[in-house]
Amino acid sequence: MPEASGSRVVDESDYSTFENKTGLAEDMKFLASMPELCDVTFLVGDTREPVCAVKAVLAARSRVFHKMLYQAPSPQRKKEAPTRENKIRLFLKRSSEPLLNLQNAAQQRSGFTQQLAPIQEPQSNQHHTLIIEEFEPDVFRQLIEYIHTGCVTLQPRTLLGVMNAADYYGLDELRKACAGFVQCCITVDTVCALLASAERYIQYKCTKSLVQKVLEFVDEHGNEVLNLGSFTLLPQHVVRLILAREELRADEFTKFQAALMWSKKYYDSNQDTPLKDIIGNFLEYIQFHKIPTNALVNEVHPLGLVPDGIIMNALAYQADPTSVEPGKLSPPKVRKQGRSMSVQSSLEPYGSNTTLSSSGSDTGFERKQHSAAVSDEPRREDIFSNGENERSFYEHPRNGDVAPTDADIEEWEKKELQREEEQQRQKQQEQQREEEEQRQKEKEQQQREEEEEEEEEKEEEEKKQLRLKEEEETKLREEKKQQQFEEQERQMQQQQHEQKQEQQEQQEQEQQQQQQQQQQQQQQQQQQPNIHPIDGLGGLYIRLVLRREGRTDLVWLYKTHKF
Repeated sequence: MPEASGSRVVDESDYSTFENKTGLAEDMKFLASMPELCDVTFLVGDTREPVCAVKAVLAARSRVFHKMLYQAPSPQRKKEAPTRENKIRLFLKRSSEPLLNLQNAAQQRSGFTQQLAPIQEPQSNQHHTLIIEEFEPDVFRQLIEYIHTGCVTLQPRTLLGVMNAADYYGLDELRKACAGFVQCCITVDTVCALLASAERYIQYKCTKSLVQKVLEFVDEHGNEVLNLGSFTLLPQHVVRLILAREELRADEFTKFQAALMWSKKYYDSNQDTPLKDIIGNFLEYIQFHKIPTNALVNEVHPLGLVPDGIIMNALAYQADPTSVEPGKLSPPKVRKQGRSMSVQSSLEPYGSNTTLSSSGSDTGFERKQHSAAVSDEPRREDIFSNGENERSFYEHPRNGDVAPTDADIEEWEKKELQREEEQQRQKQQEQQREEEEQRQKEKEQQQREEEEEEEEEKEEEEKKQLRLKEEEETKLREEKKQQQFEEQERQMQQQQHEQKQEQQEQQEQEQQQQQQQQQQQQQQQQQQPNIHPIDGLGGLYIRLVLRREGRTDLVWLYKTHKF
């Protein structure tokens, strides 16, 4: 017997079993794709995308779906003694074909003709519509496909969602398959997609173990991951989590370039926020003193995005490491925050706030940062630049750890007040410059609009002149054609007139010739007085026929006159 694809034949001595699992899977997939054959519709995700299915199949494959779809308990039935019809039904099911024929014959002999009672359906065939908000449409559609057909194509983009959905709905085999596929699908090309999908499913336990593996992979391939274009698609708090990890094997200049690339991408869709404020959320995780001097001077500083104080401290450290205190380069609390950031706190879904806690000497220090939007709190570079005088005052070495005097405090407060006034003036000047630039832009825009209007009017006038010129040329051509036509008509009329005159002249000449001939004839007659024409007969014609041997050779006609 030929074996079909995905099928097998089991031969025994007394029976043969044929299995076609592939055909069954295809049929079930076709069944799920026909809405008129399904009895439940799921509206999935934020877009409420419809996904159809068969309730009986879902309930048979998943206890969660069974509880969801068949919550109403069926009414309890009283146990009754088996009737004669039920006994016959059970007997018929267990009997073979010959026994069935014998039973039918026995029924006919006994006169039993009552029909068996129809089997009642446990529940109505009413179509159900349910809303699923926990999973994305593509993920839930793959889950439904697996439930109906027993097979599904796993992809890195939806792998995390399918694994969590399988765990949520109690499909252990699918969950184990996804967990096994994770080991081979974490690559440089897929790591960002996995981290992005983890944003939605971080509340599930399967996500936490997977994200930890993904972050370990990112640590090992830091430079490659940070240079990916898909790195800009990650949420802001995930980028901060990656940049803050001490295990990340990436140079500091690559980290700065990755932060700049992400900030530019975010700025393209949120131009209300200055680029300097956006990239400021990542500067605290970059050790600028480890960036080469040429890159700092020629590439980082000309951008104007990093405060001068940070660059100056980095350059001073590169020139003399003992001239700059370590706290000004990489504050201890920042690095400890990077170590204490957990997967749960850093990937908390739906844009919630993330609490970054520290340990050791910084216990109790908490700093909240927005996870999805750009933070409105003071940026780290502002702390470096604006609080530089304060730190230099309190961190300045003193003999015997003497506390600052009132004069020192008053001097510092005066300097602080001057600094604030200077910042206020700079802010006002910057605001005035922005207003002036705005007015200049509006003026230029108005000038451009006026020039465009003038150009449009000029083009309209040129088009109008061109239309008039074309109309005049068309009119002249028509007049010229009319004149040519009239000239041709005049020539034709003149030719016809000339032809008529010629005909008249010819007729006159012919008449004159006839008259002359008549005159000549009259003269000839007058010259021969004895010959007179036969009046009334108009002349006599005589035919002379010469015959010879029965043939006529010549025929002569003579016009005779009367003598």
